[in-house]
Amino acid sequence: NKSLLTILNSKMGWWLICKKCPLIQGGRQLIWEQFKNVPIPHILPVNLSEIADEILNGRKNGIDTKHLEDEADKRVYEAYGLTNDEIATIEAFSEKEALKRTAKEESK
Repeated sequence: NKSLLTILNSKMGWWLICKKCPLIQGGRQLIWEQFKNVPIPHILPVNLSEIADEILNGRKNGIDTKHLEDEADKRVYEAYGLTNDEIATIEAFSEKEALKRTAKEESK
């Protein structure tokens, strides 16, 4: 289900994975006992599957998909019913994770 995959690949999805799944040898381990506790909304966002297709097609064709990823994140936040403060927490977490990845890549 592309909607579910989009949720798990969203900023919210990564935040949940980081909260539920252990960090082992520098990476998150998706061990079923922990991963099954990642909550998924009962009602998936409208058109999320179509946004996923657009993102995948854009990436295949070398097109910047940031605006589509941002739209997916927005719909995922709405599906979870997050407040502006909760969204700000996840956005800050996501930015911090991106900085870590960049620093790690530059140190190679």
